[in-house]
Amino acid sequence: MNSLQALIAMGDLLDSTDNVEELNGIGFNRADKSAWPSVRGNERAMALLLHKYQLQLMKRGVPGLEGVAIQSAVDWMGLMGGNNGFDATALALAREEKAKALAAAKARRREEAKALQAAEAAKEKGNNVLLSLEGGRLGARLNPSNRCPREAFNAFVAFVRMLGGKCQPSKGYLWELPAHADGEALRTAMAASGLTCDAVTEGYAPAASPDPATKTADVTLHLRETGEIAIFHPYCAKMNAAYRDAEEVSGVIGFDWDQKCRVVGEGEVADLREVLAAIGRVHSEWKVEAKFDLEGHIADAEEKRRKRRTPAPEWQRLLREGIEVKPHQAEGVRFLEECNGRAMNGDDMGLGKTFQALLYAAIHGRRVLVVCPKNVRRQWIEEASKFFVDGTFRGLELDSSARPNELDLGGHNLVTVNYESLKKFAPRLRAEAELGGLDMLVVDESHRIKNPSAQTTQEVLALGALFPYVVELSGTPIKNKKAELYTQATLLHPGVFASEDELAGMTFYQARQRVKLFFIRRTKKDELASLPEKTRQVVPVQGRGLPDYGQDLHVMTLKSMLAQAKVPQTLEFVEDLLANTSSKVIVFSDSDDAADAIAQGLGNRAVLHTGATPHEKREAAKASFCDEASAARVFVATTGSAREGLNLTVADKEVFNDLPWTPANLAQAEDRAYRMGQKNAVNVYWMLAKGNRFDQRNVQLMARKMAIYKKVVDGKKVTAEEEKFLSQSMEALMGVQRRDTDPMEELAG
Repeated sequence: MNSLQALIAMGDLLDSTDNVEELNGIGFNRADKSAWPSVRGNERAMALLLHKYQLQLMKRGVPGLEGVAIQSAVDWMGLMGGNNGFDATALALAREEKAKALAAAKARRREEAKALQAAEAAKEKGNNVLLSLEGGRLGARLNPSNRCPREAFNAFVAFVRMLGGKCQPSKGYLWELPAHADGEALRTAMAASGLTCDAVTEGYAPAASPDPATKTADVTLHLRETGEIAIFHPYCAKMNAAYRDAEEVSGVIGFDWDQKCRVVGEGEVADLREVLAAIGRVHSEWKVEAKFDLEGHIADAEEKRRKRRTPAPEWQRLLREGIEVKPHQAEGVRFLEECNGRAMNGDDMGLGKTFQALLYAAIHGRRVLVVCPKNVRRQWIEEASKFFVDGTFRGLELDSSARPNELDLGGHNLVTVNYESLKKFAPRLRAEAELGGLDMLVVDESHRIKNPSAQTTQEVLALGALFPYVVELSGTPIKNKKAELYTQATLLHPGVFASEDELAGMTFYQARQRVKLFFIRRTKKDELASLPEKTRQVVPVQGRGLPDYGQDLHVMTLKSMLAQAKVPQTLEFVEDLLANTSSKVIVFSDSDDAADAIAQGLGNRAVLHTGATPHEKREAAKASFCDEASAARVFVATTGSAREGLNLTVADKEVFNDLPWTPANLAQAEDRAYRMGQKNAVNVYWMLAKGNRFDQRNVQLMARKMAIYKKVVDGKKVTAEEEKFLSQSMEALMGVQRRDTDPMEELAG
């Protein structure tokens, strides 16, 4: 065998050894094994590679290698321990056997890996129901890796609930079972449903079942540090329906998703009582336990409210004889005091928001600037004179004829300006506020500043920044969506909401809790138990031949034409009312032309109040109509000019020739007569052109919008679909024809 063959034989023998094993003290490392196939046959390269390994062996102390050169003269047989010559055949057989052994070992390892992987997968998949110990109690959860049919899932949930288990989503939907839960009973029940279940955890011993006489409470109430009350009880679909449907509860009861409980706001005694009553109706068998002095808490809250609603005797010296402060008005004044004069009063229309603001100002000697609609600009000054003793308020009405630079505000502590004139007088009013001549800003009908980008809104916000005391008044603070509250809240407390989007994304409970520190609202239903009923009725009249769909007209044009075309039918209906009752009547239209025509048709029995009517004539019309001795029995107005501020309780009949297209405007118009001071039942009539698809759809849509709008302003919960519908413009909705339905059904709903 020549030197090349010897090198190849030696290298092949080494290469056939395992990566880390050594044959007779000689073996390739990983790098050498990968290099050997590429140098095999090149005598010099093989000699260099083997020389490298020679040095490694020498470092390990293998004897007899010093001074030996890896070359053709190397005694390879001697190095390998043999002296009888090199047997190439034996070497080849050995190499073959080694290769077979290696292949078998690799195959065996692959099979072992597969078996191990299968075992691990089976172990991970496990049973359908996994059991564990959680703080000494048994915990059960469905195995996400071994899904079960829905029927079996329902059986699992029903059984663990029956045991008294509570689900903890934050713990991977673990069901924590009570201390007395029987794990073997759980396994048996699961097996009956076709589910495999872990063995009961070693070391678990169920406690004795509770004595029914000492049953753990089904419902527990906890008083939080925030003053909220958390109410825990088992899941119940009927209770969820009760929360949604109960008018007194919906939208004002919160839900804590982290702790899975209902939440009642601080001091909301009526809401708390409603929840407890609903639980009693739905689950009379449930035991209720409070972890605090519930009755004492309720008594304290009610006593606090009773004191707030009791007028202070010293207030009476500010009022004219015969004027009394009602309980809800005293509460409103004290709420303003608690808020240090920065608050919003959202009382229903007709509960005396103007009076409450003026009384607070009079008590504390505030100098007031009122920004208000044009038609109530003078009314503020008149009511101040009507309710308060002489000298309490010295009023000044800023009309468009006044010149800002010539104004003398020094002798006045009640200045009124309408929104439309605010820009003209703003510099003068800001200067007066900076000098301290005016210190309290009242924003009447504050929903008018709902648009943050509107110039009027910007003017009001700039003024508000200069006044230490700011009061907002609006019976309709939200007209279509929660986000409309953003600028009103920002004027009072900048930063209370980060943005309109934050407010829009809140639940009604979250929004209410955020603003309740500076927002108060009472309803006529709660405060004026003696207020007569208001009924709404659709009056069908002949509508054939009146403008309708199919005439290729824009919906706004069609609306205006139909309003004017219905005038004869409205006049006929009003004539019947005048002939058969002694009532005074208010007639509304959304069209100036229709209102003019109705007033002309009634002659001297009517007074007219529209946007085109000069201010002085509007004041005269109001005074004439409210005079019981006057011959004026009908107040004809456009909803735009008379929906805000006017007190027309001398009338108890309201007729709408046509409807405005905003539910808030419609509600405000209706409540011109239905407010504090009304002694008779109020009848509201919506004139409907029978057979006219446009008018019928108008009534249907407005009836639905009014129902949703009422829920919104009362703080009730509305669905996403309802909120979306309310925010859609009537112009867009009326542009799409729908199947005819009975509008009376919509009103009844």
